[in-house]
Amino acid sequence: MKPISFLLALVVFFLCSCSSKELTREKAKQALLDKYHFPNHEEKEFQAFMGYDATPKERRPWDQLVQEGLLSYQTGESGWYLFASITDKGMEYVTSQRKEGPFGNKAFGMTNVYKLRTCEVSFLNVTGIQQIPNENKAEVVYSVQISPTPFGKHLFKLSDGELSRKATFKKYDDGWRLEDQISEPVSNNVR
Repeated sequence: MKPISFLLALVVFFLCSCSSKELTREKAKQALLDKYHFPNHEEKEFQAFMGYDATPKERRPWDQLVQEGLLSYQTGESGWYLFASITDKGMEYVTSQRKEGPFGNKAFGMTNVYKLRTCEVSFLNVTGIQQIPNENKAEVVYSVQISPTPFGKHLFKLSDGELSRKATFKKYDDGWRLEDQISEPVSNNVR
């Protein structure tokens, strides 16, 4: 009887150790949360410069931010360009700033280039896992909720909503590791 118990324990141990190497939705979720620190935010650069002959449609995003008290703008010294500044109220969305000549040319004057938070991103769930056994990889599809900041909404045309993303996992001798995110950040998916 003891050999049968030993054999049964060995089979159970083997099955458990094999299943622990399986990439589950819960393991994928934890790896994504650990790497991307959800909830997080995404950023995009905004060069606070526009040609004076910009159409009302082109100026509309700036005008909407002016109405919200986040941006101000004025005509440059040459009269050919508009230069914007982020207001004190808008500075809560700025993660960094530098001075640069428009189009890389200082002859037009110096303008601010702001790195802005464009949206807040929250993890929702893992929606699927596609194993690629011959490559020891898996593609994990997951959903995030985005909530655009006023700058993301007006300058980069982001809207509230749910998005799908993909990430690649690679299988190693000690288990699965998150390699990279296949999908571009939300801010780069501007239509």
